[in-house]
Amino acid sequence: MGQENAVALGRFGMTDREVEQALGRVKVSSVDYADLYFEYCQSESVSMEEGIVKRAAKSIGQGVGVRATVGEKTGFAYSDELTPKDLNIAADTARYIADSGQLSAPIPVTQQPAPARNLYPHDRADVEVATRDRVALLNAIDAEARRYDPRIKNVLASYNTEYKVMLVATSDGVMVGDIQPLSRLQVTCIAEEGGIDRSARSAVADGLGWNIFRLTNGICSSPGRRLERRSST
Repeated sequence: MGQENAVALGRFGMTDREVEQALGRVKVSSVDYADLYFEYCQSESVSMEEGIVKRAAKSIGQGVGVRATVGEKTGFAYSDELTPKDLNIAADTARYIADSGQLSAPIPVTQQPAPARNLYPHDRADVEVATRDRVALLNAIDAEARRYDPRIKNVLASYNTEYKVMLVATSDGVMVGDIQPLSRLQVTCIAEEGGIDRSARSAVADGLGWNIFRLTNGICSSPGRRLERRSST
């Protein structure tokens, strides 16, 4: 089993057998195609303005969607409770479009090989950053931006992370999992000169995780350089 599939199944508290049984419940002979889509998403964000934390938020969402198609008709069902019982209920609900009382049987699924190149090489620890560390990073950005250009009177900065785990199992017998960490750091600087305000913004988004801290100086200086160009025109 690939690492992504193992992590995904563990995150959703499911086993191969339970996924196969749910597919078997929805994919009866009158159903042309069926699939299960699992998703877990954890998002965290902190924003700062004028050296003060303006907003800090964290959200977690998870669930499973079941789809079944019969000809041109499609049935959907969803559950945000990830238990075998709730998964089977969702599978039965999606199957109702077939209006079939036929017996179901488990559908074996095969594990897809891991891609040759990992597009998201950072694990969950990279996005699990304590709020105090996020605030410290934004404070450092504020100080660096003001140091770069004394005309800068206000700095707006935000650091957001998202950690998403997905798993798809199909009635074709395929199971594929994926893990997508994402970090976004954004800085806006407002400078005043001669009674005129000018602003510039810079941002970076990638699967960098906490390593995004290495880019702090470049992110801070980029708005400053833009302000310099605007002042000279």
